Amino acid sequence: MRHSTIPRIALSAATLLCLCACDRSSGGGPTSSIDRAPAPEVPQGPGPAAGLESPAGGLPPQTAGPADLSLDDAAIAGVWLAVHRRLAQVARLAGRNALDADVIRVANDSLVHHTDEMGSDDALLQRLSLTATVSPTSWQVDQDTRSALEALRGEQGRMFDRDYVDWQIRALNDTIQLFDRMAVAVKSPEIKAELARERTGLVEDRMSFQHLAEDLPSGVTNMQGASSGGPY
Repeated sequence: MRHSTIPRIALSAATLLCLCACDRSSGGGPTSSIDRAPAPEVPQGPGPAAGLESPAGGLPPQTAGPADLSLDDAAIAGVWLAVHRRLAQVARLAGRNALDADVIRVANDSLVHHTDEMGSDDALLQRLSLTATVSPTSWQVDQDTRSALEALRGEQGRMFDRDYVDWQIRALNDTIQLFDRMAVAVKSPEIKAELARERTGLVEDRMSFQHLAEDLPSGVTNMQGASSGGPY
């Protein structure tokens, strides 16, 4: 049996706590809906990505401990957009490369969902005159996106379908946890309310992918039943 080559791309506990304060300014982001072809364009990571402002000299990889759970709303916005961008970019690849018709359908639905959420989030940030800024966490999310895309591009057929669905479930689990942490830290009541609304959509997405996983053939890869991964 061929073993899957996709790495663990789930956000670790350290990454979920790796949130820092950054400066504020103003920026823009994408919005779109999809009809199977063409798929909407999604900003390409890793960061600094479209709509994110980076500190002078760029942002090196960092790992922070629990004491670093201090962020401003601009840094939260950067993570927020990076997470939606991550899920949209991988869904876009799956919509093109998957074999199973149901995987293609759910991937395209996910692409529409997260691309539209980025547009909605950007509109809210513009109303608040707040620019999303790069933080170690948003940087790590973009790095994880790149790793997932590179791994999945090397697969095809039913192995691709299974590994994409497994990855998406782990990514959604991590994203829901990250949204919970951001909701605690954010100061803006408007952003807090939007995070709560979007969390409901993330839970629904996870259920869709879990149902899809039950219908896919078993024994395709060695990833079934695997945990979401440990700290990086």
